[in-house]
Amino acid sequence: MNSPDNNRYTKDRPYGVNNKDELIMKPNQEVYTDYEPKKGEGIGKNNILKVKIKKLSEDSVLPKYAKSGDAGLDFTSTSKQIDGDIITYGTSIALEIPDGYVGLLFPRSSVYKQDLVLSNAVGVADSSYRGEIMFKYRKTKFNDGAEYEIGERIGQLIIIPIPQIEWIESNELSKSERGNQGYGSTGV
Repeated sequence: MNSPDNNRYTKDRPYGVNNKDELIMKPNQEVYTDYEPKKGEGIGKNNILKVKIKKLSEDSVLPKYAKSGDAGLDFTSTSKQIDGDIITYGTSIALEIPDGYVGLLFPRSSVYKQDLVLSNAVGVADSSYRGEIMFKYRKTKFNDGAEYEIGERIGQLIIIPIPQIEWIESNELSKSERGNQGYGSTGV
């Protein structure tokens, strides 16, 4: 990695901080380029998962937690494409989620102001995906034109460990208190 001009750059933080304490990078710069987690590994000290990130344009904004303790990292839109009732927001951000993890894309709670729903309910960014993180929303029948605009936070990402499943075929399953009771089994 190139030698940084800003004295706030460190090996653990190979990007800069502007006057607003927002993280900044150069386009196509990778963060944590010297970090290669092994399968099922990646959590470092203080429960921190290091994830490679790549800015795809000058307008990219690094995803960040709005508040301490938040589960989701907020993404900011850098592009907006409308096709009928579908609005696709680009973020100009690509990730390399470590093997053994998955990124789940959710709307932010502010979506209630927009009359939009994430078109696939929850987006899935697999560890093998290297493309731009995008959020596709569908306008509801109540939408009066309220939409997110470029530069606004449009969704959030939560990265969690995900096991690989090996099926064990069986003629019997263990008994449980709930058993085979489905929807509404716990009452209203």
